[in-house]
Amino acid sequence: MGILNEQRLYFNEFNLTAQITSMNLGASVEAVENTTFNPTANKSARTHELGLHDSDISIEGLYKVGSTGDSDDVFAVSKGLNGNVFSVSAETALEGERVQFTRLMHGEYTPISGGVGDLHKFSVAGQSEGVPLVDGIIMRGDVTNIGPAGTINGTSFQLGAVTASQSLYAAIHLIQLNGSSPSIDVLKIQSDDNAGMTTPIDRLTFTVPKTTVGSELIFVSGAIADDWYRVTFDKSGTSLSIILVVTLGII
Repeated sequence: MGILNEQRLYFNEFNLTAQITSMNLGASVEAVENTTFNPTANKSARTHELGLHDSDISIEGLYKVGSTGDSDDVFAVSKGLNGNVFSVSAETALEGERVQFTRLMHGEYTPISGGVGDLHKFSVAGQSEGVPLVDGIIMRGDVTNIGPAGTINGTSFQLGAVTASQSLYAAIHLIQLNGSSPSIDVLKIQSDDNAGMTTPIDRLTFTVPKTTVGSELIFVSGAIADDWYRVTFDKSGTSLSIILVVTLGII
């Protein structure tokens, strides 16, 4: 049994962990009735098949003003937009840990909630948009990468093969990109049939170059026979300081 006290919540290019006090994520798949007048199975019961994925997401937190991550800057400007990337880690957002992520459209933002003497709270509610709520893992965690320019090959993880009816989903939250002329010039997900990634194949490529903070969620349909994956990217510039969260999942 786990305690909710170290989860990480990312919304676009923001780490909102220090502001959020509660959250609810609900995923569902429609059960579409396909009962006919001449059922081949039990004639006394209706039959169904799986339909479309959907999810409902709501969060509450402490209102923040006057700095990066201002609640209005995060949620007021993104209300009604369908490209928001939303990720919640099941633990502390270390590599290999579980994560839930999707593309979120939120139509409800309450910037003020409470009475006299209460803490100033806000709330947000919305639904996934065009992407199911993906159960995946953290491929690159919430850590600061400081070092010279060059290629970074991440740790390989065994997620499994992707069947013809599934898709491979990946999301990034580029939270910090500091330095002199900083840029991420290549950013992609590779697969292979072994942990050593001796013959990697590019499966997903994010939009590059990235010269400022931001987020993106992309996917590709199966089938993919490989079962090992890693994230790789090239960084350029000097005096670099980068915080890049990468998630990956199959559904």
